[in-house]
Formats: sequence, C-alpha cells, structure tokens
Amino acid sequence: MERFALLIGVGDYPACGLAPLPAAARDIRALGTVLGHPEMGAFHVTLLEDPGRMEMEEAIESLFSGRDGDDLALFYFSGHGLKDDTGRLYLASRETRKTPNGELVRASAVAADNIRDNMARSRARRQVVILDSCHSGAFPAEWAAKDDGSIDIPGQLLPHTTPPIANTAATNTAPDGQGQAILTASTAGRYAFEKEDQALSLYTRFLIRGIETGEADENDNGFITAREWHEYARQKAEAEQPAMRPGLFLGGGGGAIRVAGVPVGDPKERYAREVERSLDRRGEIAIAARPRLDDWRSRLGLDPATYAAIEAEASAARRQKFDGKCREYAETVRAILKAGKSPADETEKTHLGDCRRRLGLTEEDAGKLQAAVEKELAAERERHDRNLQGYEAFFRATVQREGARFSDHTRGDLARLQETLGLSSKEVEAIESKVRREGEEKPPKEPREKK
Repeated sequence: MERFALLIGVGDYPACGLAPLPAAARDIRALGTVLGHPEMGAFHVTLLEDPGRMEMEEAIESLFSGRDGDDLALFYFSGHGLKDDTGRLYLASRETRKTPNGELVRASAVAADNIRDNMARSRARRQVVILDSCHSGAFPAEWAAKDDGSIDIPGQLLPHTTPPIANTAATNTAPDGQGQAILTASTAGRYAFEKEDQALSLYTRFLIRGIETGEADENDNGFITAREWHEYARQKAEAEQPAMRPGLFLGGGGGAIRVAGVPVGDPKERYAREVERSLDRRGEIAIAARPRLDDWRSRLGLDPATYAAIEAEASAARRQKFDGKCREYAETVRAILKAGKSPADETEKTHLGDCRRRLGLTEEDAGKLQAAVEKELAAERERHDRNLQGYEAFFRATVQREGARFSDHTRGDLARLQETLGLSSKEVEAIESKVRREGEEKPPKEPREKK
C-alpha cells in the first residue's frame, strides 16, 4: 500500500479582491513535514503554492489516478473557498476572479465537482480530503475568514456511489478503514479562521500537533485514524475559537482510515506501556489483548526475551498493587469483625462499599475477601480455644503433681507455654483461678476403713 498526499496552499489572489492568507503556504509546508515523515505519515508528498486553476486540476487528477486499490490518497487545501449563485463550492486559485457585478468566474476556480469526480474514478479505496476553507459566520476583526458559503459539503465532495455517514459510532464499521473522509475546518454555517499573530491556520495547527505529539491517538494503539485526527483538532480549535465548528463527513468506513502513525520513541518503554494497557486488575494479560501485543512485537523489533521480561515485570507490579488493595480491604473487614460488629450493619456496609470502590475492587472481589477473612477468624478462634484447653490441662496436671506452690522451673515452663500458645495474661489468670477454685471446692477423700 502506497500513501500519496497533495497539499495546495493559495494565499495570494492578485486577480480579485479576496483577502490574502499568508498562513496558507506555511500550512502546507508544516503539514507536509509531518505527513512526509517516515515514522508519522510516510506519505509521498506534493506541495503546490499559489497555483493557477489548471495546475490545481492537473495535480488533483494526478493524485487520484493510477492508484492501486490499497493506496491512500490525501488531498489538503488551505485557502479561500467560494460558492457560485447556485450554491456550488469552488476552491479559489491564484487566478480566481469575479465579474464586474460580483459573480464568480467559474473557470478561474476549481469546482468541488472536479474533486468528487476524480475520487469516484480512482481505484484507491482510501481517500481523505481536508479543507481549511469555505465556511461562513461572524468572526472577530483579528481573524481572517476564508470566505463564505452555506454549502452541502458531503453532497458535493463525497462520490455519489458512497452514501455519506453521520459522525457516530457507526462510522468505523467498514473493514480496514476503506472509504472517504472529508475533514473541514468549519461546517457550512461557520468561518474557518486564521489568526493574524499565528503562523498557521488554527485547524491545521492542531492537525499537525495531533500527529507530532501523538495526542490525537485517542486509543493509544500507535495509529491515528481520520476520525481521531479530526476530533483532536476540532476540540482544540473550538476551545481556542468557539465560533468555529469543524466538520467530519464520512463515506463507508472512512473514519477508520489510518492517516498517520505515532512516533514510537524508546521501543522498550512503548511495549511496557502497551502491556500495562493489556493487564487486568490481577496482573494477567487479557486474552483479547494478545493479538495487539503480538502486532507491537512485530513492529518494535526487540528480541523475545526482552518482551517476556517486560511482561513479567509489568505483571508482577500489577499483581503486587492488586494484592496490596486486597490486603487493605481484608484488614478493614477483619477490624470490623474483631470489634464484634457485622459488615452487614448499615453504617459499616456503606463505608465498606466506599472503601471497595476507592480501591477499585469488584463486588465479587470484596465478597471473596470477606468470606476468606471470616474463615480465617473462625479458624483462629478454634485454634485459640484449643490453646486455652491445652494450657488448662497442663496447669491442672501441674497442680495435681506439685500442689499449690510451684517451683521457679515450673513457673518458667508455664510462662514459655503461655507465649507459645499466644495467650494473654488475663486469659492465663482466669484459667489458673478456675483450676485452683475447683481444687478448693472439691471435698477431701474419706480414708479407707481397715479390715
């Protein structure tokens, strides 16, 4: 699959009264740099600065003709967009002019129909058109607006064989991102803006930034789709200039076309980040994530031992974190139970729920932890009861053997037994008092009669 990009910037209009757009030439140079970068766009880029109408049309025809089915053709235009008296869209060339009565001389500009027809004839199944132009609306004095128009953009640019699709979750359902994507700096009822103190047009500036920084890669999978690219630039542009309303118009699965890759940087760090995204809360790699990790393995070029070590380290760290959360929750449940309260108590239940959510545990996790704590405490109580019984039996035997007064050696044995069995001084005192009391209350044996 080859990738071809034609970037046209028209900022000089000597033949008519259109306002000059100094950013247009800078737009195509800056965008061409990122689109032509081998680790970003990897496009074969052609730049045209201030061309005439025929030069524009020939370049557009060349972009879309002679392509293979898997090729990607991208057309970008920065300049004035115009409409004629029938509402048809035109892209202004250096030669564009108007009649004395103010009507557009159609032969001096490139009709949107021309672009659409070239797209329809092209064998390339991936087509992207970006217009930083042709919009209308009120605008501040310090912004240069790129002409006016209330224009049916998808109707005039999407090939008639491909019905336009609204920008919804359904836009990326076609396989392999095949289709058309039309990205515009503003919708039909708004202007696109170029701020006088900025080197680049607003929308284009954020298109470039989205690729350079990788911030447009919304799902962090290493690729920027047409939809992700537009959404990033739209949000940034609207935040800076609320009057703008960038638009996205799709045909087929155009929203899923991969327009750029994200610079990998350090391959070990990149793979570690992907592994982090693939782990469940217990530190296990999700089965469904393995194909994506395998894809990253093939792209990053590290040896298998390095991949395995990165996965093991990340999994261990995630498990350790999860285990720590489980311990914290279990200790909270243990404290409630040891205080003689119930986790089902309304107040305790509310705060336990808050604790569970803060720790990111599921209800299933919490249920298993509580059951385990209850089982542990029951076993501890049973073991403690046996220890109490064991001490009592040993003390009782000692009293029967030595009487009420114990030797220092015996006292030492009792102290060591108490420590081994984990009994408190209070518990030991209670046992010893009980045994001595029973001995005092027991009636003396009657002497046997002599025969």
